[in-house]
This record gives sequence, C-alpha cells and structure tokens, in this order.
Amino acid sequence: MGTDFPLGASDEGSRLRNLDLGLLVVTMLLGFLHAWASGHSMNPDGMSYLDVGDAFYNHDWVHAVNTWWSPLYPWIVGTVLGIFKPSIEWEFPVVHLVNLGIFLLTALAFRSLLYGFIEFAKQTISEPRSRFQIGVLWCVVMQYSSGLPSNYSPFIVSGPT
Repeated sequence: MGTDFPLGASDEGSRLRNLDLGLLVVTMLLGFLHAWASGHSMNPDGMSYLDVGDAFYNHDWVHAVNTWWSPLYPWIVGTVLGIFKPSIEWEFPVVHLVNLGIFLLTALAFRSLLYGFIEFAKQTISEPRSRFQIGVLWCVVMQYSSGLPSNYSPFIVSGPT
C-alpha cells in the first residue's frame, strides 16, 4: 500500500501533504475522544455481537454460526476478549478500543485507496498541473469531511453493532 503523498516534494505537494496529515490526526483524535466518551455504553445489537463473539471463541458453533449476524466482527471481538479476558467492568471499553482500531485501519486503508486513485489519475489525465492539484485538494478534504466522520459516528465507535 502506497502511503507517500502522490504529488511529490513540490511546495503545493508539501502543503497538501501537511493538510492531509493534519486532517488525519484530527480524525484519529476525534475517533479516540468519541470512543473514550462512550466507553461504558453498548446497544442491544452490540450485546448480541458479544454473545456471538464468545460463541466463536469458545467453538460453540451452534450459536456462533447463524444467518442473522455477520461473522467477521464477532470473530474479531470474541478473539480479543478471549485473549485479554477483561473483567466485566472493562469488557465494553475493550470493545470500544477494538472498534477504534477498526476505525483507524479503515481510515488508513481509505487514505491508501485515495492515494492510489490520485496516482492513477496523475498518470492518465492530461489536465494542467494546477487544475489537477485543485482536484487532489478537493479529494483530500472530502475524504475527511464526508467519508471518515461517518465512521466515528455512534454506529462504529460508541455503539458496536
């Protein structure tokens, strides 16, 4: 996965790189603060995912495999809870940390996808460099202002479902 900023070392590329890194840090801090503020809450769907995750970890396939709940998220949560064995008091905060980790990996994966798209566009589009850089700026800002904030909504970080 390419993580180098796709415009190189030009002044404009440097400013965009700094903007990108600043927005990434702000996004990560917002995700962390959101997870911290709601660390002891869980919605009913989250409780069901915890039950399915426990069933996966304990090889209780009758309760783990079903047609209602997706398997990947409970498998991840069940594995983390099974390995670290937090007390009941710390079970929800650990799940929120798992969600935060998933959020951060998603943010970095999306950033890598965006960089790949920009690199592809840079090689195939014959636009003047200034117009292309405005398009890149728009992509970077939109990444953080529309796509990633929806990931640290209560659905992902504070209300595991």
